[in-house]
Amino acid sequence: MVSESQVEFPEPVSYSHFLRLWREEASYIAIPKHNRFSKCDTCTLIKTKLGETRDPAKRAILIEKREKHLRLQKYVLAFMAYLVERKIFRKVKISFLMVGHTHEDVDQVFSKPTSIRTSDVYNITEWLTPHINAIKNHSRPHVFKITSDESGKARLFWKEWSTDKKWNETTEYILKSDVEGEPDIVVPFFDEIHDNIDRLENDVKTSFKCFAKEEDKEWWYCFFRNYDAPNDTNLSWPLEDLAAEKRKKHSHASEEELGDPFTFHLQEETPIPPVVIGKGSSASKPRAVSNDDFVLVDIPKYAGEWPQLCQVINVAGDQFTVHWYRGSRTTAWTPCKRRIQGTRGKQEAWTEIINKQQIWSSAFKLTPSGHIPKKIRDELESYEHYYYIFMYHP
Repeated sequence: MVSESQVEFPEPVSYSHFLRLWREEASYIAIPKHNRFSKCDTCTLIKTKLGETRDPAKRAILIEKREKHLRLQKYVLAFMAYLVERKIFRKVKISFLMVGHTHEDVDQVFSKPTSIRTSDVYNITEWLTPHINAIKNHSRPHVFKITSDESGKARLFWKEWSTDKKWNETTEYILKSDVEGEPDIVVPFFDEIHDNIDRLENDVKTSFKCFAKEEDKEWWYCFFRNYDAPNDTNLSWPLEDLAAEKRKKHSHASEEELGDPFTFHLQEETPIPPVVIGKGSSASKPRAVSNDDFVLVDIPKYAGEWPQLCQVINVAGDQFTVHWYRGSRTTAWTPCKRRIQGTRGKQEAWTEIINKQQIWSSAFKLTPSGHIPKKIRDELESYEHYYYIFMYHP
């Protein structure tokens, strides 16, 4: 620990000197034995008791409590589904790191306490409860994807691991009914604060010498004078305002500017020109998609299949007739066939007409062995990281 500190601070204080400074200058600060910023207290307590308990009956009770606690995650999934159905987001991806790999060096930054000032807290849980469908076993998968289908309802997909090739689709919707209105604002409860306000004020004022900004001190002075003042009850639901603003923006945009709501163009992920030494030749622009080219697309009705790869067999303006292929990012791709209705055992090539805006990758050719070229795999990885806009680490 000392060697790590010397990188930024050449002369760190000794442990005994730190304890003396803590005791004499900052005795009002309590340092917990365990880091509580990245851990759930309930999960930690249950895990500790499970490690201490050998009685099968008691362990079964603890495991049931853990499962019940984990079921609370359904509110996160339900709220993400609401955001998708309200078209705040087009698609949401939630990822959980595997056990034993949830702590990295960068976590030292996340463990630093941060705060925001707000006087409005909404009761999302009770608001969504009547609309949430029954859900179970959702504590097992490590990756979730939420996107809307053709009807506009949010559909949940899941994978056990991020490296799994296929998304699994749930049979029913997360929200069984439309969420209307807005959640209630949580009414502040000041009794406990009122009983301890003098002690809190003394503790905070003692630490004023550590405040870098005078405005922070003034905020605390104002808080102690008006902490129990009633809040404005005529507030509007912020997400409704955001949805209205997006609708207003879309109404003023032309169809060409707006594009397909499920299409996403990687403007910031466009590869930079290659480095050229000497005269060389200027980098060529990406060529237009033509017959026999392969492309990657993103079509909501096939959200359970990823990546979505097809070969262009005909181009007619913005309409492309394509032949679907099956495979994965690391295996060979082969043409898809489907059974001809009304016949026995006969199959035909699985073709479909798609829109140009549903194509997001550059045109390419498969390798001689039928694999996706490395350049396109890199585009695919960039697309996934940039498009799936919600990442959660427990």
